[in-house]
Amino acid sequence: MTVPVVTGAFNNAEKIIEGWYWALRSAELKRGKAKPLSFLGRELVVYRGEDARVVALDAYCPHMGAHLAVGKVEGNSIRCLFHYWKFSPQGTCLEIPCQASVACAPPIQAWPVVEQYGLIWLWAGEMPTQPFPCVPELQHQAHEVMLGRHFVKNCHPNVVMINAIDAHHFNSVHHLPVQLHLEPQTVNESCIVFRNTTQLPTTSLVTRFLRCFYKDVLTYRLCYWFGSTGTVTLGPDFLHFYIRVVP
Repeated sequence: MTVPVVTGAFNNAEKIIEGWYWALRSAELKRGKAKPLSFLGRELVVYRGEDARVVALDAYCPHMGAHLAVGKVEGNSIRCLFHYWKFSPQGTCLEIPCQASVACAPPIQAWPVVEQYGLIWLWAGEMPTQPFPCVPELQHQAHEVMLGRHFVKNCHPNVVMINAIDAHHFNSVHHLPVQLHLEPQTVNESCIVFRNTTQLPTTSLVTRFLRCFYKDVLTYRLCYWFGSTGTVTLGPDFLHFYIRVVP
């Protein structure tokens, strides 16, 4: 029996796609506190400095390997608990108490961080090559966020995301009384938006009622980033709801 070798990224647990992934809820990390974090196969320390900004570094001090999460946040830097080496948010050593020079200290890798939508996001890769996966309609608008529950599915994130544009899923599982006509629009090489163009029919009491709240078409959009982060926009014309699913 020959076992095929999986070389692609789709549904391949051995491959991680570069992109923005949420790591913690913002409320879980208080100012002046540090937390350990296992992130896509790496051990990190994540802390919030005096300026309230979040920093993510590789977890272990290069001196003797102590985990920095058991250290102490000082200002916007973090100090190792073992021998009190102090590191900046960029991962460079600032102080070694027993000697004047820090030239011998190798830097620690720092990870790009964005805090948005009530979550702390990290870039999987050395430097971001794509923008943060924002909700286009909310990018420059004030908005409120409510976080839902997390769940575990033993599948590729794309499989979860595809439900939002799967017409057969809507018709058979949710018994949606209208047919969605989703037209794709490419925003950039990492983002595509599917916009619904379905006119609400008058064939049922439900759709006739819904027509009172929709001017032209049934508001339904999916903003799809990196093949793994998706935002569904729905609701009547005067009040939109944005449901985001992230890995």
